[in-house]
Amino acid sequence: EYRRQRQMCIRDSRMVGLEFSRESTEDISIWERVYWYGVEVGRCAQTIYGYTVDKNIGFATVRADVPDGAELTVGCNDSPAVVVNKVFC
Repeated sequence: EYRRQRQMCIRDSRMVGLEFSRESTEDISIWERVYWYGVEVGRCAQTIYGYTVDKNIGFATVRADVPDGAELTVGCNDSPAVVVNKVFC
């Protein structure tokens, strides 16, 4: 049963880019929970300051139904982020 649920989770998710609106992402660690309207929809894989785009950016694996442009919160401190195209990879 667990294996079937895990395969379903992987199939129904996608990797997205995130742009954070806060100056610092120091409070976000690897695999922090990602929320959309208060519901957990995925996990944050990595965050870093992108010097070429002059923004805090990251990657997350989220449910497939989370659209580009969606406003998410990440981690226990509710760091605001927006789903973007992964143009910085």
